[in-house]
Amino acid sequence: RALNNAYNNYMKGRFAATVITGEKGCGITTLLNFFEKELSTSCKFFRIDTKKSFSTTKELLNFFSEMFEAELLNEEAVVEYLNKGGKKIIILENIQKQFLKKVKGFDAITMLMEIISLTSKQVFWITSCTVYAWNYLNKTTSLGDHFSYHITMKEFDNEVINKIIHKRHQVSGYNLHFEPSPVHLNNKKFKKLTKEEQQKQLKDEYFSDLNKIAKSNISLGLVYWLRSTCEVSDDTIHIASLKDLDFGFMDSLNLSKLHTITYLLLHDGLKEEDFSKCVNKSAIRSRAMLYPLYEDGILIEKNDHFIVNPLLYRQAVSLLKSKNIIH
Repeated sequence: RALNNAYNNYMKGRFAATVITGEKGCGITTLLNFFEKELSTSCKFFRIDTKKSFSTTKELLNFFSEMFEAELLNEEAVVEYLNKGGKKIIILENIQKQFLKKVKGFDAITMLMEIISLTSKQVFWITSCTVYAWNYLNKTTSLGDHFSYHITMKEFDNEVINKIIHKRHQVSGYNLHFEPSPVHLNNKKFKKLTKEEQQKQLKDEYFSDLNKIAKSNISLGLVYWLRSTCEVSDDTIHIASLKDLDFGFMDSLNLSKLHTITYLLLHDGLKEEDFSKCVNKSAIRSRAMLYPLYEDGILIEKNDHFIVNPLLYRQAVSLLKSKNIIH
């Protein structure tokens, strides 16, 4: 409804640039998929996903030139290209990739905001950004001033995530059996319950624990759900308790490692060379910061980018918040 409202106001000639923010894995891409599928419009449609990080105006111009298959050598050329012809809709995902947290690392995103402002009558801009990058950019560059609509993906309550997982599971046709943890097996009160009562308690506790880990991150919740499968027998899937998970080792990370995680969290992953630019250190020193965390499994490497291990994403966020490093 919020996206449709913004679109309708754009069609009436109003400034309606829109940004959608939320936790990584909270469903922004799915929301945009539904919007694109259901939108009935004669406007020319572009959907662009920023795959790699960049921060210079030259890199942004090259990015637009590649996306629009046109030679766009400066900001004026981009504005002229977008303003000519009929109305357009541009969905630009993951704008957290268009800056680097370093001196002069905001040139690209500054130019992007200028382009959005100068083309707002002809282009309906929809952008997306991870919530922690957005909070940082908004405080440092007043990014929010360039958007009329800010749609925040809110946290789901426990029941919603439960329904999502159960709906997916029902397709399998298997029954579920929740396994007790050692804590349950040593609990006299639990032992006195009937099997049905035990299963209900175990199920309720499992989803309560899952929601504490995942919160609004649906992708993360599904990953933990799948990894909880400890056995499949006949027509039953056995689900292990989450109570044995121990993330205490995260609390022992020193400040240098916490700042390394922060850079990767804000940029949603970085190549080694880009990380080196951010911390202003040599390639050797940068590797000395990244690889210990990689060896410990706190970071993983995906498409030449170091990212925070999805299984530890929530714990990393909570730890950085507790240290007042991110907000």
